[in-house]
Amino acid sequence: MVQIAEQVAAQHWDGKWYLGRIASIEGATCTVRFGDGQAATPRLDEVRRLARAGEVRPGADVYVLFEGDSGFYPAQVVSVDGDQVVAAWADGSGEVTVAVGQVVADTRGMGQEAEAAPSNPTLYLRGQRLGEYEAGGKVWLYEDGLLRNVGSIEDNGEVWAASACVGQIDGAGKVWVGTSEQGEVTAEGQVWRNDDGLIHQVGEIDEQGGVWLGGEHIGEAPGVPRAHAASIYFFHFLAWHPAA
Repeated sequence: MVQIAEQVAAQHWDGKWYLGRIASIEGATCTVRFGDGQAATPRLDEVRRLARAGEVRPGADVYVLFEGDSGFYPAQVVSVDGDQVVAAWADGSGEVTVAVGQVVADTRGMGQEAEAAPSNPTLYLRGQRLGEYEAGGKVWLYEDGLLRNVGSIEDNGEVWAASACVGQIDGAGKVWVGTSEQGEVTAEGQVWRNDDGLIHQVGEIDEQGGVWLGGEHIGEAPGVPRAHAASIYFFHFLAWHPAA
């Protein structure tokens, strides 16, 4: 059983295995925080402990830490001398000598990273990864390093956040919150806002997915349908980042 603060191998958002540290354990799941500040919440049986002395033997197929990106990659053990392990990378790129604590001997399921689901289009704000857009309208944003589903844009134009309908975009692109018209988003990605009865353009999503606010390029939404990106921009960027 892993313990809080223990270093482990765990899958990151890209489907690959990286070195992380157990930040918390709740029931059958845990939070693993990675070196890049982001985190994942796998089940306890989905993380892999690092090997200890006596658990690694010559000829064994293992995963070894590559310090260049803190990822774990397949290798075969060539020799073991105390707590030092010599392993040959499976891709034929040579051998590496590491401490036994940089090896994963229990490799169950670790070969599945190549079959990971295709990554969703990523949302950026001021150079930082803000979240992801999932086909079908789901919006995922990073909160405290964890990627969470914060809402969705439904086929009928309803915009949901925190399990509640927070607004709607009608067939004409008008944005409504309750019975109040808040603005408009267009199929071309333009974002218009109604301020005290005056409607004016506050931003747009360009053809390349660039996000613009008041003439300033503030983010990217590549691969996201422009109307949906504009809706996310209206409800999330403007509402959650008013100073952006």
